[in-house]
Amino acid sequence: MQNILRPASTVARLFPLVLAFLAMSALVAAGELDDAIKADCAAKWTSDYNMQKYCIGQQKESARDVNALMEKYKKGTEERKIIKRCAKKWKSENGYDFGMVMYCSRQQIQAYNELY
Repeated sequence: MQNILRPASTVARLFPLVLAFLAMSALVAAGELDDAIKADCAAKWTSDYNMQKYCIGQQKESARDVNALMEKYKKGTEERKIIKRCAKKWKSENGYDFGMVMYCSRQQIQAYNELY
Protein backbone atom coordinates (compact mmCIF):
# COMPACT_ATOMS: atom_id res chain seq x y z
CA MET A 1 0.00 0.00 0.00
CA GLN A 2 1.30 3.44 -0.92
CA ASN A 3 2.08 5.80 1.93
CA ILE A 4 0.03 8.96 1.31
CA LEU A 5 1.88 10.84 4.02
CA ARG A 6 5.30 10.64 2.36
CA PRO A 7 7.14 13.95 2.00
CA ALA A 8 8.41 13.15 -1.54
CA SER A 9 5.83 15.38 -3.23
CA THR A 10 5.55 18.17 -0.72
CA VAL A 11 3.19 20.96 -1.58
CA ALA A 12 5.83 23.28 -0.17
CA ARG A 13 8.29 22.58 -2.99
CA LEU A 14 5.66 22.75 -5.69
CA PHE A 15 3.89 25.97 -4.79
CA PRO A 16 6.29 28.82 -3.96
CA LEU A 17 3.64 31.56 -4.11
CA VAL A 18 1.42 29.77 -1.63
CA LEU A 19 4.43 29.40 0.63
CA ALA A 20 5.41 33.03 0.25
CA PHE A 21 1.86 34.06 1.04
CA LEU A 22 1.61 31.73 4.02
CA ALA A 23 4.99 32.87 5.33
CA MET A 24 3.42 36.29 5.75
CA SER A 25 0.44 34.63 7.41
CA ALA A 26 2.32 32.58 10.05
CA LEU A 27 2.80 29.21 8.31
CA VAL A 28 6.51 29.58 7.68
CA ALA A 29 8.76 26.54 7.18
CA ALA A 30 8.70 24.67 3.88
CA GLY A 31 7.62 21.32 5.30
CA GLU A 32 4.90 22.83 7.42
CA LEU A 33 2.37 23.15 4.58
CA ASP A 34 2.18 19.40 3.95
CA ASP A 35 2.24 18.74 7.68
CA ALA A 36 -0.57 21.22 8.26
CA ILE A 37 -2.73 19.69 5.53
CA LYS A 38 -2.15 16.20 6.94
CA ALA A 39 -2.84 17.29 10.52
CA ASP A 40 -6.01 19.12 9.54
CA CYS A 41 -7.35 16.15 7.57
CA ALA A 42 -6.41 13.73 10.35
CA ALA A 43 -8.23 15.92 12.88
CA LYS A 44 -11.35 16.08 10.71
CA TRP A 45 -11.38 12.35 9.91
CA THR A 46 -9.76 10.75 12.95
CA SER A 47 -10.55 7.10 12.20
CA ASP A 48 -11.54 7.23 8.53
CA TYR A 49 -8.28 6.80 6.63
CA ASN A 50 -9.95 6.78 3.24
CA MET A 51 -11.41 10.22 3.96
CA GLN A 52 -8.05 11.43 5.26
CA LYS A 53 -6.49 10.39 1.96
CA TYR A 54 -9.28 12.11 0.00
CA CYS A 55 -9.06 15.25 2.15
CA ILE A 56 -5.27 15.47 1.69
CA GLY A 57 -5.66 15.14 -2.09
CA GLN A 58 -8.38 17.78 -2.21
CA GLN A 59 -6.41 20.21 -0.05
CA LYS A 60 -3.26 19.80 -2.15
CA GLU A 61 -5.26 20.34 -5.34
CA SER A 62 -6.88 23.42 -3.84
CA ALA A 63 -3.45 24.71 -2.76
CA ARG A 64 -2.35 24.40 -6.40
CA ASP A 65 -5.48 26.31 -7.44
CA VAL A 66 -4.78 29.06 -4.91
CA ASN A 67 -1.22 29.26 -6.23
CA ALA A 68 -2.49 29.61 -9.82
CA LEU A 69 -4.95 32.31 -8.75
CA MET A 70 -2.18 34.21 -6.98
CA GLU A 71 0.02 34.00 -10.08
CA LYS A 72 -2.81 35.46 -12.14
CA TYR A 73 -2.91 38.72 -10.17
CA LYS A 74 -0.03 41.07 -9.46
CA LYS A 75 1.09 41.86 -5.95
CA GLY A 76 -0.84 44.77 -4.44
CA THR A 77 -3.97 44.31 -6.57
CA GLU A 78 -7.41 44.12 -5.01
CA GLU A 79 -7.68 40.52 -6.19
CA ARG A 80 -4.56 39.57 -4.22
CA LYS A 81 -5.98 41.37 -1.18
CA ILE A 82 -9.19 39.39 -1.58
CA ILE A 83 -7.23 36.12 -1.59
CA LYS A 84 -5.41 37.18 1.59
CA ARG A 85 -8.71 38.06 3.31
CA CYS A 86 -10.21 34.72 2.32
CA ALA A 87 -7.14 32.87 3.61
CA LYS A 88 -7.39 34.70 6.91
CA LYS A 89 -11.09 33.85 7.12
CA TRP A 90 -10.47 30.14 6.44
CA LYS A 91 -7.42 29.61 8.64
CA SER A 92 -7.84 26.70 11.00
CA GLU A 93 -5.88 25.55 14.01
CA ASN A 94 -3.69 23.38 11.75
CA GLY A 95 -3.41 25.64 8.71
CA TYR A 96 -5.78 26.65 5.95
CA ASP A 97 -8.84 25.11 4.35
CA PHE A 98 -7.59 25.68 0.81
CA GLY A 99 -10.85 24.49 -0.72
CA MET A 100 -12.72 27.23 1.10
CA VAL A 101 -9.98 29.78 0.45
CA MET A 102 -10.39 29.06 -3.26
CA TYR A 103 -14.19 29.15 -3.17
CA CYS A 104 -14.24 32.39 -1.16
CA SER A 105 -11.63 33.98 -3.43
CA ARG A 106 -13.49 33.08 -6.64
CA GLN A 107 -16.80 34.34 -5.30
CA GLN A 108 -15.35 37.60 -3.99
CA ILE A 109 -13.26 38.30 -7.10
CA GLN A 110 -16.27 37.65 -9.32
CA ALA A 111 -18.38 40.04 -7.28
CA TYR A 112 -15.59 42.65 -7.30
CA ASN A 113 -15.27 42.38 -11.08
CA GLU A 114 -19.03 42.77 -11.51
CA LEU A 115 -19.00 45.90 -9.36
CA TYR A 116 -15.86 47.47 -10.84
